[in-house]
Amino acid sequence: MRTRLQLVAVSALLIASKYEEIYVPELKDFVFISDNAYTKEEILEMERSILITLEFSITAPSTYRFLQRFAKVAKAKDQLFHLAQYLIELTLIEQRMLVYTPSQIAASALFLAIRILYREMGKWTPTLQQYSQYSEQQLRPCFKDMCILFTGIEKCSLQTVRKKFSLARYSKVALIRISH
Repeated sequence: MRTRLQLVAVSALLIASKYEEIYVPELKDFVFISDNAYTKEEILEMERSILITLEFSITAPSTYRFLQRFAKVAKAKDQLFHLAQYLIELTLIEQRMLVYTPSQIAASALFLAIRILYREMGKWTPTLQQYSQYSEQQLRPCFKDMCILFTGIEKCSLQTVRKKFSLARYSKVALIRISH
């Protein structure tokens, strides 16, 4: 009901803060931000209702989280991580990349970044295959589509991602060129 919309919003904010924040605001703060429209008990009851409705499934692993995990396994330095991150963000502007799962995009981005930076020496290792659950062969279609994005970004009208990754804090990875 519309009269309970603010209660749903405040309870959802409570759930999100418990999930994301190190220091969760106190329940009295949520009562306060709702201008005392709801009690602590009502907020907690709505929180319970929301979680039960969602079957406690409140998150899905993102491509970035997969990349963090795979990069840790690969002991990736900043430049390698930033390049893989750039490749991931390039996929956000291309609809055809929606056919790939977040883990597949992350693994392909790391694999392509390894190949770009280390050329023939860059391999998809058995350890990376074990942790990602993808072989080099399984990554190849996504890898190829990602490579097309990377090499064609200069012609794309959407340049925000490229500008971001041209900054020093991202190791200027958008300025890297592939030599054939």
